[in-house]
Amino acid sequence: MNIYVAIILVIAFVLAGMSLMMLATKKKTGGLIDRNKYERAIKHIDGLLRANDVVKARQAVIEADKLLDAILKVRVGGGNLGARLRNAKNIFSNSGIYNKAWEAHKLRNHLVHEIDYGVSDNSAKKAVADFKKVFKHLGY
Repeated sequence: MNIYVAIILVIAFVLAGMSLMMLATKKKTGGLIDRNKYERAIKHIDGLLRANDVVKARQAVIEADKLLDAILKVRVGGGNLGARLRNAKNIFSNSGIYNKAWEAHKLRNHLVHEIDYGVSDNSAKKAVADFKKVFKHLGY
């Protein structure tokens, strides 16, 4: 009889552990970040672009990319924004918007990973405009 109790306890512990793992890794679907947080971030990004400064234009692209990451974090899993974008393909009903998200994110990657990668004011403004189209598509 003791062997049966031991087997039942092992099964119970395994099931409990699996349940905890599922809860810990579960992502919210359809979630939104706080509207005030979004508005503050957009104001900051717009302010950076209005400065007509190359360094601030770079920062505006990076900040918009961070905002997209925050938005997608509450909707899909993934270890970084690239993984989250791949996992989010099905939430984009418009492939053009999805591609804009990727292109803007790639520009951000060039800016932060390549030494002396230059960006013009116009390129930064286009990338931020594309990020904003993505945000709108995602409900912002």
